[in-house]
Amino acid sequence: MTGPQYDPTRTPKSNGTLDNPARATRIGPAGWDPGGRLAFKLLRDGIMARLTRTLTLLSVGAILGAGLAIGVERWLAAERSGPVTTAQVFQDVLSAIRDRYVDSLTDDELYSKAAKGVVSTLGDPYSAFLGRAEYGRYHDLLVGRGRSIGIRLDYGLAGAGVAGVTARGPGDRAGLRIGDYLLAVNGVPALAQSAAKVANLLRAETSDSVRVRFRSPGDSIVTEVVIRPELSRIPAATAPVWLTDSTAYVGLSSVSTDAGQELRTALGDLPAGRLKSLVLDLRGNGGGPLQEAIGIADLFLAPGQRIGAVSKRQTRWATYFARKSESYGDVRLTILVDRRTASSAEIIAAALRDNQRALLVGEKTFGKGLIQTTIQLGDSAALRLTTGRWEGPGGRLIAGGIVPDSVVSLQPREALLRRVLAKEPGAVARTLDQLVAAFDSTQTAPLDSLSLSRADRDLMRSALNARGILISRRMAAVEHRLFDLELRRVTAVARGDRAMAARYALLNDPVVAAGLALAVRAR
Repeated sequence: MTGPQYDPTRTPKSNGTLDNPARATRIGPAGWDPGGRLAFKLLRDGIMARLTRTLTLLSVGAILGAGLAIGVERWLAAERSGPVTTAQVFQDVLSAIRDRYVDSLTDDELYSKAAKGVVSTLGDPYSAFLGRAEYGRYHDLLVGRGRSIGIRLDYGLAGAGVAGVTARGPGDRAGLRIGDYLLAVNGVPALAQSAAKVANLLRAETSDSVRVRFRSPGDSIVTEVVIRPELSRIPAATAPVWLTDSTAYVGLSSVSTDAGQELRTALGDLPAGRLKSLVLDLRGNGGGPLQEAIGIADLFLAPGQRIGAVSKRQTRWATYFARKSESYGDVRLTILVDRRTASSAEIIAAALRDNQRALLVGEKTFGKGLIQTTIQLGDSAALRLTTGRWEGPGGRLIAGGIVPDSVVSLQPREALLRRVLAKEPGAVARTLDQLVAAFDSTQTAPLDSLSLSRADRDLMRSALNARGILISRRMAAVEHRLFDLELRRVTAVARGDRAMAARYALLNDPVVAAGLALAVRAR
């Protein structure tokens, strides 16, 4: 039987595609399917080839990806370890703290801390980033607003006396009256502290209230009240006090906004032509806006006189001169300064001293001598930045402090006596109250003529010794002026003469007394 013979060299024919082996044509002996198997093989090989190529590409991609990732990481590490921009470092630090610090911080807290940190690295104790609370307090200081219980004090051997009470203020509502003795604030004896320390205690900056102990003249009962200070305008200038017929005293506690106008008003209230000499007290004055200080110097300098100069980064020296016609060019000036006289208050003192318009009395000043600019940062923050150094008219930098023309310090005996009396001011006050009652019952002599006789001093010394305040007869005799002035002050309070009471309180201040002596000598 013949039929088609298998020729292994012959190429199989197909009526289908190799992609579908079921449609392959059978060629060859019965039971053998070379076309279908070959198609399957070709199909398999094609699929495997494609799969192999795909796997190969994936493997290569993975290797390249891993390599690229490693390369990028190494590149980033190299970049970080090498020079980078400060801005990038700053952002990286903030991001790290925000994301990984153990305690959560809001963005406001984070950026506020960052700003404070930047300013603190300047090494300048006067430059600061001011957050909402700090800026509020600083702004209040500049405009002369602060917490107060609404009383004014004067100081004598018998303690701190209430010299003024603001009507319907916190102190008035608590029952404090002119003439009362302030014994203690929050348990701290008033007389044993400086006037600035007592003022700080009364403001109660760290609490809502302040505990005040006081006693009325002639009354042995001590009253203690709790008073809540209120935010109010605190006058920069005190009311003038006549130390002599032609010499007045005015205290300037700050160079806050409108301080110059307050000083002008205070002096303008004095009778025309009477004022010949002025004792201007800048002790404890921490300064204020520069323009306010220039305005105060203008009151006493002639137009064209040099007030001072400031050196800034952009401007080597910018010089300031008096511009307005001086209002008190003929008045002789004595300026009282101490270690807390700073900033704009020092500018005033240097300008008037270097132009031969005033003599300085007291202690070396603080020596800040810097100009600061407040840069507003929105409505809740600010930057207080040192932007210049001040040079007085005489060419000397204020930095380092101003040495007064007359340095005043207590004599050892007087200092000892004051320390002894300060331990028991209540006993001193009660003893003087008894003497005042005896004086008033027998005479109505002018206050300036009141003086303790030897018998009076012995009576007072015995009463004080009985209360544990030991004073020798010699000390009482040598320092009789202190006791006489205190007797006059207490008597003036008893008679309701507050002006004279303030005068005797000031005259018992050794720095004021030295300033007055210079003012009188300069006539």
